[in-house]
Amino acid sequence: MKSNRIVAYLIGCVALALPFLVYMEYIYLLGFPDGFITELESAEQSLAYIFIGISAASASCFVYLGAVASRKSIGRKLSVAVALYILFIVIIYSIDYYYCLHLMNGVGG
Repeated sequence: MKSNRIVAYLIGCVALALPFLVYMEYIYLLGFPDGFITELESAEQSLAYIFIGISAASASCFVYLGAVASRKSIGRKLSVAVALYILFIVIIYSIDYYYCLHLMNGVGG
């Protein structure tokens, strides 16, 4: 169906845009001016790289599904891929939240 193809391409675009946002948020401005990186920033950097890698792979999967949508029915595959990608995002967010609660973040006080 044409709507599945459009949805696959749109989710692929989102999956390509999110790693850029994560890079700009967690990696580009990492650390203090003297080069000190806190425990939290180091953990978030590792999570960001994992997210960027898996998100890029997911984006290529969504683009592939959009490309083959004209020849095959991709409804079930697209639903599973979207559900797995959302589950992955929730897991990464939960791990990051745990890190924010338990690791030193450099806030003095």
